[in-house]
Amino acid sequence: MLTLQTWREHAARKRALERKHQQREAMEEEFQLVQQEFRKLLLFLLHLTLNNDKKQWKLHRTAEGDMQIPRVALVDPMALAWTKLFESKNDQALVTITGFDHASFQSLPFFFAMLQQLHHMGWSL
Repeated sequence: MLTLQTWREHAARKRALERKHQQREAMEEEFQLVQQEFRKLLLFLLHLTLNNDKKQWKLHRTAEGDMQIPRVALVDPMALAWTKLFESKNDQALVTITGFDHASFQSLPFFFAMLQQLHHMGWSL
């Protein structure tokens, strides 16, 4: 039997469910916007990498072999290998090790900042 009390309880539960549904929809919309922004940034990086007028990454290939590290990038055994490689500013060596030239490698933190922001918000891609 439907009483005034049960009707009120039912209406309160219905309103609470509607609020939760609206909050979930708002979070999903925000997440979709963040994903779209991340995709735009990733496509922009890809565009910059592929449409470089100088095509410098092709210059890092040598006639003798594709994967050679030049003398300037060789490491003193007492130094940190990664620091020496990065500070050598030699794109051929960095391309050989990471697949990125210095310009592309230095732009990576910009794109991973978005992933870090999503992680702190409790979301994942």
